[in-house]
Amino acid sequence: PDCKSNMGVWLASLVVAVLLPASWAQRPEIRASSRGLDFVVPTNVTVRVIYRSENGSESLPMPLATKADIDSLRAQQAQMQAILDSLLATSANNSAAIVSITTKCPANAARADPGSPCVCLPGFTGTLVSNGVGFSGTCTPAPCPSNTVGSPPACLCANGFVGSVVAVADGYVSNCVDAIAPVFSNLSSQIGTVSSAARSDAVAAFVNITALGTQILQPCPENAHRPDTVADCVCRPGFTGTITKTGNVFSGTCTVAQCPPGSAGTPPACVCASGLVGSVVAIAGGYVSNCVDALGPLFANLSAQTRDINTTLTTRANAIAGDVTTNTASIAALSIVCPTNAVRSDGASPCVCRHGFTGTLTQSGNTVSGTCTPAPCPPGSTGTPPACVCTSGF
Repeated sequence: PDCKSNMGVWLASLVVAVLLPASWAQRPEIRASSRGLDFVVPTNVTVRVIYRSENGSESLPMPLATKADIDSLRAQQAQMQAILDSLLATSANNSAAIVSITTKCPANAARADPGSPCVCLPGFTGTLVSNGVGFSGTCTPAPCPSNTVGSPPACLCANGFVGSVVAVADGYVSNCVDAIAPVFSNLSSQIGTVSSAARSDAVAAFVNITALGTQILQPCPENAHRPDTVADCVCRPGFTGTITKTGNVFSGTCTVAQCPPGSAGTPPACVCASGLVGSVVAIAGGYVSNCVDALGPLFANLSAQTRDINTTLTTRANAIAGDVTTNTASIAALSIVCPTNAVRSDGASPCVCRHGFTGTLTQSGNTVSGTCTPAPCPPGSTGTPPACVCTSGF
């Protein structure tokens, strides 16, 4: 007594019916636990729990969950926990990556790609150390190498030398060579092979080589150079302008090209701007830049993972909503209370008058109305209906 079910109905008693097979002689064991009552019965035994109210009406609760149902729910719970753990791990990794990427490098340093540490720019040297939340250290311009001039890291071949100077990590790669030495080497070779019969040809060759040497000795305008020994003067990489030649004299102006969009720095020493990664390479007439958003690939990957997780959670939420709708309908049907002297044979059956009673019952939604009155004792019997007994002699 004094029990109250989850349907809000005060119960007079809780009847546990254990249906045993004919061959079963051992009684089932009932143990109290933190969950309530545990019924220890063999697999071929059916346990049925019936609520019986004070007015004598009976109803079945919701069907008891089977072990397979519980195992399925536990598997679903483990799956959702795994999804949550994956999401949390991904979020932690992405947070660490974002902190690393968005940490600004020291002056004259940059990252080659989003996952790389800060390093000194080409033409600069120094040591950078990670302190967990950023990088500390100093990058200073490396001195221009031999046979070059300029303001580091914008070094170029000195007058009388031709070739190129390329800024690399911790310094430069230079191939500046003497502009005249190859010419006179070629002249000596030609003179050594000229015979007396071909001396006039040698003289002509000398004149041509002398003219070539005179051309090479002519200096290029400021910020211009010769790509090789016999080439005309052109603007250096990172500079733009027009150089003209009159005889052996070159004239014109080369002005520094502005850094391209997405880059920063002092031209021609341009680097990717903060928040971007890649490289900026000075070429004839300007630059080749491949600076890209450092966070773009990271958020693209995060968005894809978020879409997958949202799809899984939405599918599971829809399934749970369907289960809730079904269970709500079942609970509503089971919570129907039959009128006095009426019962239901099982949870899905309508209310009917008990044996020995008669009447008409009408159900509207989850409400049953009507009256069941005792049926008169039949002929040959006596008593107070429905407790009828055969009369004496019968």
